[in-house]
Amino acid sequence: MTRQLLVFQKELQEGSRKPEHAKQYEKYFHVHETPVRGSKVVAKQSAIIEAKKNYGFFALISNEVKDPIEALNTYRNKDLVYQLDGIECFGRPGRDLHVVEVTTSQQELFQKLGVMPPSSL
Repeated sequence: MTRQLLVFQKELQEGSRKPEHAKQYEKYFHVHETPVRGSKVVAKQSAIIEAKKNYGFFALISNEVKDPIEALNTYRNKDLVYQLDGIECFGRPGRDLHVVEVTTSQQELFQKLGVMPPSSL
């Protein structure tokens, strides 16, 4: 994107405008022309920042979810699941490991009481 913007700016500064780039000139640059000093090209930073924010692509590959909308929703919601709960393993003397679910609110309660929460194995 930056290379393309530099090409547009160079075309405007040299006066070699191309008709197919007219929309991009208008969108990304402000051209101020005077009879004595010629033309001055100033980039519209807000338009460039907005375009760069939405520029590019990413690939989402899944073996289970085949629907693209469902896959995107699953990807966007995965962080929410990790923030909510955790799985903890407690060792009890003379017994097997006890696996329980510890929520974020329970972890905060441990911290408020000044007690170390059990660590995962």
